Amino acid sequence: TNATALNLSNPHGSYYTDSANNASTYTTTNATQGGYAYVRVLTASSGSNFPNVTGSTELPGATFQTSTEFQMVVYSDGGSTYHYFLEV
Repeated sequence: TNATALNLSNPHGSYYTDSANNASTYTTTNATQGGYAYVRVLTASSGSNFPNVTGSTELPGATFQTSTEFQMVVYSDGGSTYHYFLEV
């Protein structure tokens, strides 16, 4: 599926990889310890920022590039939510 509300309840991962999503903001639901999501994202053709995940801390990862497909990984440690980007 291609969604902006990411379910973090599954320790085996929720996969949002059908097609690259170009949304600029994502939210999380059902965050449990060890739950994570993989999301295919396509950055905008202009701008200088990766998409935002509400309430999540961005960790170091790939360097931003316009019009580029990335894999966004979002995970919960049970108390906090983190995300980072990998270039595909």
